[in-house]
Amino acid sequence: MQATGVDLDEAVQVEFTRNLTADTVTLGASSFQLLDSSSASVAGSLAIEGDELRFDPDANLDASATYTIILGTDILSTSGDALSEGVTSSFTTGTSVGGD
Repeated sequence: MQATGVDLDEAVQVEFTRNLTADTVTLGASSFQLLDSSSASVAGSLAIEGDELRFDPDANLDASATYTIILGTDILSTSGDALSEGVTSSFTTGTSVGGD
């Protein structure tokens, strides 16, 4: 299911079924990417806490745009397990900041 109406200043959060090894989650095609509607990488910072990945974009996202999240197979759980295959998902932004 694709999320719609996402706030322009919203962080991207992905929850896994296992805790993550933080140093295996990096920005790039083999680990994590957020792509805008022209397939350009969105700049930002990653944070890992337990089983949650959080990506905070450096700037607000574009209004009424579709973004693609790509998770690569370099991401490892704390037990050393990798994703069996890459995962792609998408969402569409709304037009407001912070739920306005």
